[in-house]
Amino acid sequence: QQGDDLDGDWVLLPPPQRQSVWDIVGYHAAAMVLTSGLLSSTECRDARDACVAYIKSHLLSCFPNDRRAPRLSSPSARGSRFYTPYFATFAFRGLIEAGQMDWVMGQYRLAWGWALSVSPTWLEVFDPRWELVHSWGGCPTWQLSKYVLGLAPRYDVGPLHFELALHVGVQLPQCRGKLPVRGPAGSETTYSVQWLRKSDGLHFTLDVGTDTVYVKGWQCTTDFATEWTPLHGTNTCVLPLAAVL
Repeated sequence: QQGDDLDGDWVLLPPPQRQSVWDIVGYHAAAMVLTSGLLSSTECRDARDACVAYIKSHLLSCFPNDRRAPRLSSPSARGSRFYTPYFATFAFRGLIEAGQMDWVMGQYRLAWGWALSVSPTWLEVFDPRWELVHSWGGCPTWQLSKYVLGLAPRYDVGPLHFELALHVGVQLPQCRGKLPVRGPAGSETTYSVQWLRKSDGLHFTLDVGTDTVYVKGWQCTTDFATEWTPLHGTNTCVLPLAAVL
C-alpha cells in the first residue's frame, strides 16, 4: 500500500534482515554461554567467535557506546538495548577469557569513563537517576585484579594456593598492583605483583613476603608448571606473550 490508496500494483519490499542464532538467543544468554566455557573447545571456535562478535556488537549499540540509544532511566524501562555495569561482571569475564582484554579495557575507558564524568562513585547503572554508589558498578576492579595482575586465589585447593592465569591483551605495556590475601588462620596481608612486557615475554615478579605460597602455572624453565610450585619472598619468571592474551 502506497499513500492512502491500495492500487493493486506490486510493490517490491526489501528482504527481511537475516538473524543469526545469537540474535535469537539474546545478549544475556549468549554471555552466560560464553562465560560457562561451553564454547572453549577447538571444535567450537567458529561458534565462540560468532558469540563474541554478537556480544560486542550488542554492547556497541547500547548507551553509553551509542549516545543515541535508549537510556535505562528507571526499573520500569523496557527494551533490549540496555548495557548495565552489573551484567558486565558476567559478560566481560567471558570476553576476557576469550582473548578480548584489549576490547574490554576499551569499554572500561569509554563506558566507566562516561560514568565517572557524571559521578565520582560507581554508578548502579549508566544513568545517574539510579543509585550513585553501588558495588554492582565495580566489575573493572575485580577483573583487573584477577586477570591483569593474574594471581587468582584457589581456596578450594587450600590456603595460600593460587593459579597464575593472566589475560593482558597486546596493548598494555606494564602493570603493578597489590592483592589482598587471607592467610590460613584468617589473617590478612597483601602480595605485590608487577610485570613488564618485553620482546622476549612478560617479565613477571611476585613478592609474597615471609609467606610460602603454592602457585599453579608458574613457569620455571621453558614450560609451564602444571603442579603447585612453592614460592617464598620475591620471585621472577618470564611468561610467553602468546600465553597471556
